[in-house]
Amino acid sequence: MAILPKDYLSINDVADYFNHLGYEYDLSISRDRYRLNKDIYDLIMQNKISAVFYFFDGSNFNAAYYYVKHDDAYKLLIQNDAYIDVIFYDRVYRYDNGMKPDLSKDGKYIINKSHYINFEDIYIAKVELDKLLKIDTTQDAEKSQQLIDQLENELAQVKAQLDDQQQAPQRTRAQTDETNTDKKLIAMLAILLAKQSNTFRIGDRPNATQINEQVLNLTMQIVDELGMNENDTLGLKANTDKISKAVQAYADMFKLSKD
Repeated sequence: MAILPKDYLSINDVADYFNHLGYEYDLSISRDRYRLNKDIYDLIMQNKISAVFYFFDGSNFNAAYYYVKHDDAYKLLIQNDAYIDVIFYDRVYRYDNGMKPDLSKDGKYIINKSHYINFEDIYIAKVELDKLLKIDTTQDAEKSQQLIDQLENELAQVKAQLDDQQQAPQRTRAQTDETNTDKKLIAMLAILLAKQSNTFRIGDRPNATQINEQVLNLTMQIVDELGMNENDTLGLKANTDKISKAVQAYADMFKLSKD
């Protein structure tokens, strides 16, 4: 299952994160759930990752993710699924605005009223998991952007060709063959993206919605940067169906599922 681009992962999200990398945690099976909880507990106690919870007391300044204290709270929360009352003097992990605390000044805050949390309130920062498993997300992002740029250029050329064909009063056999070639090219470009990044894949099939969304984002970015007229980008804003149909048309050729 794909993971939304969140900075803080719930325990269920952590399971999806690990499963995406080839580990196997089926949380519908109690044995696997206990195994994951214990693995997370061990990593926390080895100071490799941190368990945090979110607290908001009505002041935007104090809205933050706080460390769970290094004591039996970990075991109660993660291994036993218990509720605990977090009235304690604790350190801020990150403020709601993403800023790190200045430990010499405001790194601590007194939560002075009952605030109960349990297993479902625990989060692990994704950046810590990436660091633990040595995942270079920056490099992946750059590669994805290059592929998006390439796809945008190719799709623009294909769209121009399709528009020219649609304006012709009649289509010759050669034009029909060219249209089919264009569809095949769209399908192949979509498959190329899907092979390069999980963001653009659902199962073994290209994720037409994500591909279209990234093309749209890039289109609007170019419009803003170059001061272009948005009319110049017509046809690049709603191609999910076109990409999906192109992939479907050649699903058998590329041995893709038709679900």
